[in-house]
Amino acid sequence: MEGKKTSDNKKNGVAKDMSQSIPLVSIESFILPTPNHRVKERLESSSLNSRNISSVGLNTVDLYSGKTISYRAVKKDVDFSDYYEATSAEFQNISKDGNASSLWSSLKQENDLHWVHSPSSDSEYLLDYEHQKVYRYSDHWGKVGSCEWALNDITTGWNVGVSFLKDFKALPSSRSEVLRSSFIEKLNQSIVNLEDIINRPDIKKTSSAEKALRNRLNSLVDYKETLTDWKVFNEKYNVDKQSKNIHDMGNKKDTSPKAANTSYADSVLQKFADMMIKRMSEMKDSNWTKGWMNGHSEAGLPRNALTGRLYTGFNPLMLAFHSTHEGYKTAMFLTAHQLYDMNEPLKDSTTGKIKTENLDKVMKIKPGENYFPVLYILHGYRDNKGNICDKNPSIFVHT
Repeated sequence: MEGKKTSDNKKNGVAKDMSQSIPLVSIESFILPTPNHRVKERLESSSLNSRNISSVGLNTVDLYSGKTISYRAVKKDVDFSDYYEATSAEFQNISKDGNASSLWSSLKQENDLHWVHSPSSDSEYLLDYEHQKVYRYSDHWGKVGSCEWALNDITTGWNVGVSFLKDFKALPSSRSEVLRSSFIEKLNQSIVNLEDIINRPDIKKTSSAEKALRNRLNSLVDYKETLTDWKVFNEKYNVDKQSKNIHDMGNKKDTSPKAANTSYADSVLQKFADMMIKRMSEMKDSNWTKGWMNGHSEAGLPRNALTGRLYTGFNPLMLAFHSTHEGYKTAMFLTAHQLYDMNEPLKDSTTGKIKTENLDKVMKIKPGENYFPVLYILHGYRDNKGNICDKNPSIFVHT
């Protein structure tokens, strides 16, 4: 459906406020994760070639099944953004015989009503954000696309009907679909794994194997480009109510206590071990004359740039290594979530996109370059039988 833009920010603000609880996000909100393949270990000293490329654990992504879910199976509340998507409503006829057209023309002159036109059915709508009403001008009622909109006992003829938005009810199913976040996560993981394998000089590859990897990578990247206009259902949305207010790490991983055993946590620990081993090797090569930080301590202790909070656990050492390696003058870091929050004021309230005049102010993350993983540690509590409990309501998060 297409509609004209309105200059009334208050009206559009109402619609935006009603949509804030929707568990639907854009594909761009998913930051590329850390590579988690074990190709080098599986190859041992061999090269990656056409014979062993299928046996080194390169998981494939099913692009055809299990990637979508019905829109209304996800979003059951109705607002101005989707009142026309699989809903039922009782409209009150406010037109009389022969005056529907003139009445509609008069209503369209009202400054507080937002006009929308459906090119497929030629029906028109006026949205009253202030009074939460939907006006419809059409010659067909009853079964309307995916909707069931009754107008008294009328089914044909041009008429004007009105219904309160609160009276719109979601139907059980919808023709529209949204992508599953689990599918996007698998797709992103496959992309970063392939990029890492192709770019790492320590993974030996024959020319035919590298060509096959690049073809597979290009096909996945091209496929992802076709999905940019899709909405994604975040399957982890509000699943763990206890941790809903905890800033996630930008890669949409679960932050529940059991997350310490996930592959993400394992990859962070492995990265820490790799950094330690590499640094010890460099120190040994210098006959132990170079310290852990190679004499570069001017960056200071790693801390969050917004809160000033020092990082804890083994994260400070990881971030200090990283700062030394990159030559940072200050060891100040932000979470992806904080970065998104900083960009929010730059967006247009009606479209949710960055305003043109603010494009030069946007702070971005370059996947694989500026993104560096840290590990959240949630402290659990156990009762005298060893069962995890929640006697202490506080959740301590180490970032």
